[in-house]
Amino acid sequence: WENIRNGRNALVSSIFVKLFKETPRIQKFFAKFANVAVDSLAGNAEYEKQIALVADRLDTMISAMSDKLQLLGNVNYMRYTHTERGIPRAPWEDFSRLLLDVLGAKGVSSDDLDSWKGVLAVFVNGISPRS
Repeated sequence: WENIRNGRNALVSSIFVKLFKETPRIQKFFAKFANVAVDSLAGNAEYEKQIALVADRLDTMISAMSDKLQLLGNVNYMRYTHTERGIPRAPWEDFSRLLLDVLGAKGVSSDDLDSWKGVLAVFVNGISPRS
């Protein structure tokens, strides 16, 4: 993560663009830019704020990996703030899959990708448990 941390906003933006192109209805969960064309998102102030927020939250959670209490607090916060918006499990799974794809493309080792898979599974299960 340290090797790609400085480019985290661009990384998250690339994931969101792929996510919205794959499944356009996911963009509707983001009311402030729900009706902006995907190819016009870059430079949209509300989109850029959301990207920075997601990238910073991801960074915070990665930094908390060695502190289970802090990590649990972050996961619970994410669950609380996103459950009320009615976001189902599938977009979280899709985001995780795309994040792993991007990390692999950035040269993250297969052992590290396996670690990421485990962490993302905990993250997704914590935010949006299976019914």
